[in-house]
Amino acid sequence: MPRSSRIESPGAYHHVTGRGLGELTLFPDDRARTVFLGMLGEVVEAERWDVPAYCPLGTHYHLLVRSADARLGKGLQRLHGRYAAWRNRSSARRGPVWADRYHSVPILGALHVARVVLYIDVNAVAAGIVAEPFDWQWSSARANAGMDTPLDWHRPDLARTFFGTESAAEYRSVLKREAETLGRLSAG
Repeated sequence: MPRSSRIESPGAYHHVTGRGLGELTLFPDDRARTVFLGMLGEVVEAERWDVPAYCPLGTHYHLLVRSADARLGKGLQRLHGRYAAWRNRSSARRGPVWADRYHSVPILGALHVARVVLYIDVNAVAAGIVAEPFDWQWSSARANAGMDTPLDWHRPDLARTFFGTESAAEYRSVLKREAETLGRLSAG
């Protein structure tokens, strides 16, 4: 049975995830995360994407992407292909790296975008990697909260806009409350 077509429209936001095959750790170390984010940046610039939130973990990643030209699939195919080649070369392995093609959910409305930004920025906490979202240097959380300089292609201004503020301090408070709520939910 053929794969169903992806729904893409210019200017739409998508929550994108990609997972490693089986038990493969996609991003085993800081070098792998650095390479992935560098490749992502090249694709963001080439495809004219806006990325207000991102988070590479161990076995998967999350992105919030707005594609100006509805070229999400083309860009993700390039990103996945290049990263898979690098990942195999760097660990002297062969074969597929990705479990399947990327997963993408169109995001409808500003409230939904805001929820996805928070979800991505607290994902390392939800995964049990860190206690605070600001402790995971590989996500957009620190830059969105004004604690780090954003990567050249990252758009923290867009992330904060969905919370009705341009203030990094206000977004930091929102993110901290979200992480505390998540901690209370997982504790009991």
